[in-house]
Amino acid sequence: MVEDSHRRAESTLPRVVTGVPGLDEVFQGGFVRGGIYLLGGPPGSGKTTLGNQFAYHHAATGGTSLFVTMMAESHERILAHLGGFSFFDPGIVGTSISYVSIYDEVANDGLTAALAALRQLVRSHRASLLVIDGAGAFEDFATTSLEFRRFIQDLHALLAVMGCTVLLLSDYDEHGVRPIGPHVDGIVLLEDRSSELGDVRLLHVVKFRGVGYLPGMHQFAITRNGIEVYPRLESTYTAPSTIGPIDRTKLATGIAGLDDMLHGGVLPASSTMMLGAPGAGKTLTSLHFLIEGAKRGERGVFVTFQESPEQLLGQANAIGLEVERYVDDGLITIFWYPPTGYPMDAWAHEVLRNVSEQKPMRLAIDSLSDVERLAIEPSRFRPFLAAFIDRCRAAGVTMMLSAEITALDGPRLEPQVARYLNRMENTVLLGYVELRSRLYRLISILKVGQSGYDTSIREFRITDHGIEVASTFESAEAVLTDVGEPVESARPSRSRMQRRGGHG
Repeated sequence: MVEDSHRRAESTLPRVVTGVPGLDEVFQGGFVRGGIYLLGGPPGSGKTTLGNQFAYHHAATGGTSLFVTMMAESHERILAHLGGFSFFDPGIVGTSISYVSIYDEVANDGLTAALAALRQLVRSHRASLLVIDGAGAFEDFATTSLEFRRFIQDLHALLAVMGCTVLLLSDYDEHGVRPIGPHVDGIVLLEDRSSELGDVRLLHVVKFRGVGYLPGMHQFAITRNGIEVYPRLESTYTAPSTIGPIDRTKLATGIAGLDDMLHGGVLPASSTMMLGAPGAGKTLTSLHFLIEGAKRGERGVFVTFQESPEQLLGQANAIGLEVERYVDDGLITIFWYPPTGYPMDAWAHEVLRNVSEQKPMRLAIDSLSDVERLAIEPSRFRPFLAAFIDRCRAAGVTMMLSAEITALDGPRLEPQVARYLNRMENTVLLGYVELRSRLYRLISILKVGQSGYDTSIREFRITDHGIEVASTFESAEAVLTDVGEPVESARPSRSRMQRRGGHG
């Protein structure tokens, strides 16, 4: 098997961790000790914040950080801006971390004076980390490009011998790293990009000499805690995970008619996709699935973008589903993510962390359509979903996921379904038709992995005690005969569904 060029064998080179959440995972261990790295990006992209966050973590974990500026801005102003971040510790300023400006030395005597000043500062402070803010100004003071490149080479050689790791902060972008690019050990670029989700921040490792790293653009945010990087989930995905032998006894969904169609239920550690229009019954089907597990003492997790926990419990209580009872008992946990630009990878890593902590046997996600809307690169969704499903399966979790579609006939169904079927074992279609001023709900199974299943379409109803699926196909056949044309899922408004007593 050909190995990804970014995924090399684990390096034995000593590392310096940044302490920036998610960044050391992208670097697969941190910066190489004694290396020189460029952190580039436009003004306001987060370079100074990341440099300080790294410096404070390094100082707090036993190192000595030296933060050198190439600007006339007072260090008091820099410290004032850092006061809002949780990583800032004024008690170590002047001891484990020091701020020094060499602007005057460079302005008066050029790069030779800068090199001498940096040598003296690193020695006198015994610094093991040097962060230089505004490093792009070195090029401005060079008389030739050759002098600038030689300065970077000399700086690298000098500090490597002294065991000091260097981080250069500069306003370079991907088109402006050429003069310095060959002479540094790594280049990391920060980018601001506008999308339908609003302004997003991206981190891209362009170069990381001697060690592996996670490729691709990784979204990040600047929070009260500083920089938080959300590693691209599929970048951590190399091959399908393997799990040990499992009990192949099927897990019931809790809906008798559906379990009959599935010939007993779904296999453990499998994934079941519920596809349907809004209001078709996907959410309630997922709740039945978790309640059935809770009745058997199996822990379940419900992840939702739609209703808040209070709304979801109210909806379940209205039709007699005892979700609240099992929530109070700790057998069902609800996680709500309002769909307001939450980064897709941040969502995935948090859900996977909750799965690791809660160790559920059953997981329901409502819905993948909301997750897909969080993707700033739509082409990423399929590999992202494959990686997410694989991680859950490796944890031994049986999944029921839902997604919205608008049509239930073949030619229009196929492109909608295809993007959701990466490594899905089972697919169930839920739809409804309106006939003579009455709403009829229909359910069918598109596929079931490693098991037989009923291929017929059946009618189902949402009653005051949950979902009921007809025991035969006769009622559905009668409805479809009267409709006389391919079934299409209408998209009625929520208020219309409420008038009809529907639940999603």
